[in-house]
Amino acid sequence: MREAVFIRKNQEQWARLEEVLEQQAAEVSADELSKLFIQVTDDLSYARTFYPDSQVRVYLNDLSARTHFSLYKNKKERKGRFFSFWIQEVPLAVAANYKPLVFSLVLFLFSVFLGWMSASLDENFLNLILGEDYVASTKANIDSGKPTAIYGKNSFASEMFLGITINNIRVAFLAFAGGLLFGLGTFFLLVSNGIMVGAFLALFAKYQVFLTGMLGVFMHGTIELTVIALAGGAGFTLTRGLLFPGTYTRSESMKYRGKQALKIMVGLIPFFIIAGFIEGLLTRFAPVLAPLSEQWPRVLLSLVVILLSLGLLLSYFVGLPLSMAQENQRSVTTDASLEKYGALGQLIFSGVLLVGALVLGVVNRFLDSSDAESGSGFWFWVVPGFLILIAVALGFRSLRYMVLQSKPQGQ
Repeated sequence: MREAVFIRKNQEQWARLEEVLEQQAAEVSADELSKLFIQVTDDLSYARTFYPDSQVRVYLNDLSARTHFSLYKNKKERKGRFFSFWIQEVPLAVAANYKPLVFSLVLFLFSVFLGWMSASLDENFLNLILGEDYVASTKANIDSGKPTAIYGKNSFASEMFLGITINNIRVAFLAFAGGLLFGLGTFFLLVSNGIMVGAFLALFAKYQVFLTGMLGVFMHGTIELTVIALAGGAGFTLTRGLLFPGTYTRSESMKYRGKQALKIMVGLIPFFIIAGFIEGLLTRFAPVLAPLSEQWPRVLLSLVVILLSLGLLLSYFVGLPLSMAQENQRSVTTDASLEKYGALGQLIFSGVLLVGALVLGVVNRFLDSSDAESGSGFWFWVVPGFLILIAVALGFRSLRYMVLQSKPQGQ
């Protein structure tokens, strides 16, 4: 059967199921929902066999998963929607839309390279892109031996953290909304921000403090810049639904892609909070122009934060989506598989928190902070303790679940 005929033949039943799921009303009988679920899973199996690379397979997979959640949401052992959203729905949305996400990342990186090359070849480009005052201020910081001093300047730590987080979320949502302008808004924002980042890095290279500057900027920039690019990918997902509906009607395509793009955007918000925390409270302790023996805690802090950030990003936006997508290829994700990934995710997250807490403890012990008056001293005592408590609680919970699952039935 041709794909278009298959869609036309079953479209009414899918539309009815969409209506039932959106209503979530008491008058919708469980029998009707079960019948529709059986039908859509049969259609999904057929689509996987005959149209494995088609958008209709992705659509039916999503519809089957949502129906499954609706049928079993009242089971006692089921986790809440909040839990399943972060462990399953966001990673699946990422996996289903990896092409616009990868395109956005590549576009951003190319723009960084373009900014770097332009600033290296034209001395006036730095003043044009960054502004004369900003360039002069950064030059003064470099002369004083603190290339990234701008991140710890004239701000109370918690206020700086809040302001940075709100600004980053604002930029991300602008990149996201730009997708509705046929992708032109998203494209412009990614290119302009990428060029600025490239010019800024070229400024460090110009004054031969590139490595020191990189260790400072990418403490928060690893997460911050990546999630801004991913927000652009969510914007391009909207554009994909608008311009390339495929076998859907344009309105159905926009509705489907819009939901997935919004899930990705909501999934990025915690990462902006983490990036804001790092930039507001940790980047001020980035390496300075001094011998390694005099500042090894600063170098250690930078390296560990950057590596942990990379690990967190790769785990959540690459590893988990791939795992969930493979599970979904075999069958609609079951409660057991959801709990398995949830326990594993909690264990990884608790390890990240524990390592982060230990790093903060090392920094608090060895760094002679000149920013104590800015309020960071309080945070360096409270945050490690808080992170350790959360890490121990999550780690114990996930390990307990995994041990219980490993026991043979009946024990």
